[in-house]
Amino acid sequence: MRTFFYPVNPKPIFIALAVVMLSGICSRLHSQTINLGDSLRYYFKGKPSVMIKTDGRYSFVTGSPARVYGIKAGLSFNSRVYIGLSYNWLGKGVRRELPLSSNETVVADLRYSSVAPFFEFIFYRKNHISVSVPTQLGFGYIAHRYNSSNGDVIVANRGFVLMYEPAMTIEHTFLKYFALGAGIGYRLVLIGNKAVEDRLNSPTYLIRFKLDFKALYGDIRGKDRD
Repeated sequence: MRTFFYPVNPKPIFIALAVVMLSGICSRLHSQTINLGDSLRYYFKGKPSVMIKTDGRYSFVTGSPARVYGIKAGLSFNSRVYIGLSYNWLGKGVRRELPLSSNETVVADLRYSSVAPFFEFIFYRKNHISVSVPTQLGFGYIAHRYNSSNGDVIVANRGFVLMYEPAMTIEHTFLKYFALGAGIGYRLVLIGNKAVEDRLNSPTYLIRFKLDFKALYGDIRGKDRD
């Protein structure tokens, strides 16, 4: 089957920066002793706050560059543990030749979306830099979509997929309420759609943005009292 796709820039500068930053931070972690069980019990104490994040994950689909966008919403416990749900979807640009019959072929877009419970733990923080291990389990579908000869949108080969995505990320906080981050991870297909022949297992490279509602709300509330 021949493959068609529009080029997607994988942002090599951000990818290289993420790898260098992660290597530098991880080389210093030997000086810290991390007791995960005690840490989680400690950070789950107290009242949680609302958290919203967006990210873009650069990856590959059967060798074609592809980008998956994500929006996360959930609860933050002491700004160290995050739990919630995310919505993810494949950006445009991955196209495939789809045979409809022995003498008819169309060019279809590969479409993917999922809802994923996620968990993230920040195990290292110093100054404005933090390192975390996010993971999520995506329940969704993948399909081909194309326009018929009369202009109708047709969805073909739609099927369920289950994906597991662990990663490691670095975030830099600025202006108190905002954070920019980058990271590396892997997308592993646990249940695939046999009607779609593409290989979805792939390394992932993350770029993310975060708004700290807890700090913002606290400052606004403090100003209202003044």
